[in-house]
Amino acid sequence: MKRSSQFLLGLLALSCPTAAWGQTGVPSWWVVPLPVPSLTRLQYHSFDANPLSVSTLGITYSGTGDYTDNGYVPSVPDDYSWSPDVTMGNAVTAPLNTSSVFYGDGEAMLLPTAGDSFTKVMGNTPNPENLKQFFVEIVWKPVSSFNNSSPTLTVTAPTGGVAWNPPQPPGTGGPGTYPIGSGWYLTDWSGIISPQPASETFTITAPQPAYIDSAWIGTHCVTPIIDMEVKTNPPNPPANAGNQLKNDPPVTGPDQGIFTGPGAASSILNVGVGDGNYALAQVTDINNSAVGGLVGDAANYVEADGFRPGDEELDGFSVDVNGVLATQAQVDTLIAEANAIGGGLPADASLSDTAPLPDPFSSIYNLFLDVPNSPADKWISWNLSQTNDPNLVGYTITAVAVVPEPMSLGVLAFGGLGLMSRRHRKARF
Repeated sequence: MKRSSQFLLGLLALSCPTAAWGQTGVPSWWVVPLPVPSLTRLQYHSFDANPLSVSTLGITYSGTGDYTDNGYVPSVPDDYSWSPDVTMGNAVTAPLNTSSVFYGDGEAMLLPTAGDSFTKVMGNTPNPENLKQFFVEIVWKPVSSFNNSSPTLTVTAPTGGVAWNPPQPPGTGGPGTYPIGSGWYLTDWSGIISPQPASETFTITAPQPAYIDSAWIGTHCVTPIIDMEVKTNPPNPPANAGNQLKNDPPVTGPDQGIFTGPGAASSILNVGVGDGNYALAQVTDINNSAVGGLVGDAANYVEADGFRPGDEELDGFSVDVNGVLATQAQVDTLIAEANAIGGGLPADASLSDTAPLPDPFSSIYNLFLDVPNSPADKWISWNLSQTNDPNLVGYTITAVAVVPEPMSLGVLAFGGLGLMSRRHRKARF
């Protein structure tokens, strides 16, 4: 695409008034003011003749009409460009929702030719262990009648790995195109990029001459909900997953638990020496103290070792929500979030709310991970914090068990996993 005009948008830290816009499918992290500014970037463009004019919206955002909300300074500048014949500040009848501060200011960008486009580059502070969620929304109107062809969005990233959330029927709140009145339409897209790149490029192309009243572009860095990665030498502890769990009975606070198994003294979930003669390993009573009771930790990591490479591994997690063992529905919410964010686990691994048969886990375990081809020495980590995923409020992990696939256990007694302290625990229902 030719680029004859370009400018850099100022990076403005600001606080925005709480308001709703778009469809109900707007992701939970896409709210104002932002809940996690250190992980989220949010940009709005009004496409007025002077995009930094205060008068365009009738509301002041730190002295500007358009704005950028950043929790950090990106490593790649935010470039904004468009096709040569595109013009800004075209007078056009406002969309139906003229009361919105986000669209309906009476000025728009005109893409006069089918195939015209505009492009936005969003820079990041790259971390290959993170993933990048994105959400893009435009309010637009065809110059003539709607020909059933909506604008298209292309997302490119140096790392590749762009996955799209599928469009949804009108009225369901998912990504798609929705009429909003007076000949105007709202189109939105969402998806995820894995791994997180240094920058991503958004290109919106019009299939017919069209006015673009406004555009929102938001990106959000996330850490996989459940993660497993091979431990290297020197060690490479997981990023953004709290601290390593330590064997420290009696437990007095966070990042501590009670380990059992051959590696307990070293705070390792060790199931053997890699020769197939396995023992059971677990850490229980995570963040269990006389003061606060069994709280668990929202983000931690632990080392697991002793498998022969390629053996099948089963992991159990005891998931709490607000100090009470999670219900099946709450576990299913966690699994859905983990699958939606993606990344972190081997391609053939799977999460389930149903224990395997025969069941080697005690009744406190309610989330299960099956890894058909287990690495020998690895980190197991989780990040259930609200700052990582606002849909997981109050979620913690209170115990983790690592066992071989049940058929490999031979004559080992499964009951060992049930021998654990549940000190100071709140009543469970």
